[in-house]
Amino acid sequence: MPQFDFSVYCSQVFWMCVSFGLLFWAMQAFLMPKIKQLQQKRADEKNAVLKEAQDLLDQAVALEQDIESRRKNARDDAAAVVSQALALCGQRMQEELYAHQSSYQAQLIELEKTIEQERTVAWKTLYDSVPDLCDLLTKKWGNTGKIEVTPS
Repeated sequence: MPQFDFSVYCSQVFWMCVSFGLLFWAMQAFLMPKIKQLQQKRADEKNAVLKEAQDLLDQAVALEQDIESRRKNARDDAAAVVSQALALCGQRMQEELYAHQSSYQAQLIELEKTIEQERTVAWKTLYDSVPDLCDLLTKKWGNTGKIEVTPS
């Protein structure tokens, strides 16, 4: 078998080294620069995309902070408006209460006068009907000073 013939080993090793050297030189000269350019281009594109993403993230954070500050200002403004509205409402309710209170007091005075007149009429009617009973009631409970019961 020729592959086991020791006399041809030297020539096979020589041509193998020459072929390996030529292939290594061809790859280093032609193929490796193209691969390195492609790797550099990909790295540059990746860095550009990452930088753009970081810029967009920074813009998003800035917008989020701006929105949050506006939201806080809006909450503060709303709280101030509500506070003013409550104060105004309370003031108006107080005014309404005072207005109604004076009219209610006038009505109360009128009702007290009417009740007192009705009580006087009732005592007089009772005294006219049963004078002995009225004298007993007046002695037992005492006269309140509001009604003067006089025999007619």
